Parts: sequence; C-alpha cells; structure tokens
Amino acid sequence: MLVVSYLTSINLYFVYLSKATSYCALWILYLLFHSFSWNSYAQVKEDNTSTANRFATLQYLGTGGVLLKVDNQGILTDPFFSNPRKWDLVLFRQLQPKRTVINQYLPVDADVRGILVGHGHYDHLMDVPYVASLFPDTVKIWASNTVINQLAPAIDKHRLENVSPAMVAHDHSGAVSWLWLTESLRVLPIQAGHSSHIAGRVLMSRRITRPKDQLPGNFWQWQSGQTLGFVMEWLRGDEVVFRCLYLSSATEFPLGIPPDISKSDPGKYDLMLLSVAKFRSVEGYPEGLLKTIMAREIVMLHWEKFWLDYEPGKEQPIDENSLHTFRKVVAEIAPHIEVRL
Repeated sequence: MLVVSYLTSINLYFVYLSKATSYCALWILYLLFHSFSWNSYAQVKEDNTSTANRFATLQYLGTGGVLLKVDNQGILTDPFFSNPRKWDLVLFRQLQPKRTVINQYLPVDADVRGILVGHGHYDHLMDVPYVASLFPDTVKIWASNTVINQLAPAIDKHRLENVSPAMVAHDHSGAVSWLWLTESLRVLPIQAGHSSHIAGRVLMSRRITRPKDQLPGNFWQWQSGQTLGFVMEWLRGDEVVFRCLYLSSATEFPLGIPPDISKSDPGKYDLMLLSVAKFRSVEGYPEGLLKTIMAREIVMLHWEKFWLDYEPGKEQPIDENSLHTFRKVVAEIAPHIEVRL
C-alpha cells in the first residue's frame, strides 16, 4: 500500500506540472541523452567548401550556417558560432555571442548581399545581431515575423525584412512573390516545419507578434516561430543560372516542398542544403523532397554537437548513424545526387 501510495503521489505530481516546466524537463533530458553519446568520428567533415558548379562556392559554417556565393553575390544563412556548453543550457544560464570566436571564423565577405534566417531558436539566431554589425547596413536580415520581433531591440528596423507575407504555403496556394536582394539575386520563403526535440514535441516554438524590448537571455527564451525554407535563385538577365533550396530543419512532408517556379525547368535544383538533425523523427523526410525535386547535390547541415566549442575540423556528430542513414536514403531514391558534409 505504501508503494502504491508513493507511486500515486509521483503521478499526481507530474500531472500538475505546468506546461512550461514539463517542456523544460524534456529539454534537459534531451540534452543529457545526446551529450553522453560519445561516438568516435575523426575528421567527419570532408571539406567545408563545395563547388556545385564552376561559378558557385559554398562554405559550411556549422549548425544551419552557410555562405553560398554565385557570380560574386553571396547569401549567409543562420550564422551561429557561439556554441554554449551543455551546462549553460541545462542550468538556463544567460547566453551571449562569443565575439572572439565570431571574429576568428566568420567570413566577412564583401560579396554578401543578405542574411537569411530559417527560424528563431538560439542556435540559428543568437549571433545574428553581432554578425550583422560586421556587415554594411545594406546587408539586410530576411526572416519571419517572430525572428524580426526578437531582433528588434538590437538591429535597426530598416535592416529587418519580414518575409512572412510572401511565404508560400504548403498547399502552394496564392501567388509566388519573389523577394529581390539585388537585380540578379532573389529568394522565395516557403512554409517549412521543425523536427521534434523529444517525445514528439517541438520546444520553444511560440510566435512573437510584437517587437521585444530586449534580446532573449537564456536558450529557452529564443522562440522558433514559423519555420521557413528558402529558394534562392541567381540570374543572368532572364536566365536562372543557379537554384538552391535551403531548409534549416528537417520538415514533415509536404512542408518544405517549393512550388513549380519554372515552366522550362520544373523541380530542378543545383543544390539542396538540408538539415539532418533528428530527421528520422519527421515523417516523409527527406523522401518527399527526393521524389519531388531533381537536384545535383545535397549538403547536409546541422549534424554536429553544437554544445561543444566551435572548432572547425574537430566537430563531432550528434548521431553518427544518422549520417549514414541519410546517405543511404538518398542513394536508394536518387542515386544520381551527390551527398556531402
């Protein structure tokens, strides 16, 4: 009877936990579970520079961050270098950009024309205010309403471009409204999703509808909002010379699928930048993409333990097996696509 009573008390305790506290507990369990997965993986990264064709270069920066350049016009996505340590997250400590690390590793490239942000979690957004300060004011941040409202205290509003009104819904309803960074570089935001963190839940996923008075502090305060994907196109005159799809998180099919934007070349992409973190928790990913889109090359993103110090070339994968599984899925469905880290 005492055992039954004790267990009943425990059950009642968890029933009455607040929703926020439950989410916190789930996140801590998630961190502890992954932090003690010690897979040996020496020099997992093949090369941080990809040449998808002779005039395009790609530099992987870690997590969801890349610098993609075509015809001397670059786009920076989700730049993040300030990896907090595990206990900074578990103990909900205040996080700050690591400026020394950013200064050392960020390619402050004069050809960058814009910064795209896929969603507002700390590992995609926290460094953006400082990163943006290193570029001219003409380099704008293109992101969702939630992201813009979180950045409002730190970045002048003329540099913040809310792309939510132009987002293409998953059913491809409505008109396609390209957003032009330059006369020959444009992006199209598309509705995407986010892989679950634990127990089928996406944590820190609120939408921020009004500008914040101050930047978020601990990791829990950074909210994803609507996760976006982006189609990027570089043009010469009226001709599209390079097309890329960027997804900052694994996303449930049919989310993340772009509309047919080209009558002459429907569904054809030079490059897909795809997150692999927790991708097996997401139904139809990447199978839906592979069966819908024809691509020459895939570069895998968000595969490393982003709670370890940022040291290019010394990254450890969150899950070594997931990288092999992702490659296997691509090879089975679209063996012509080259897959790279």
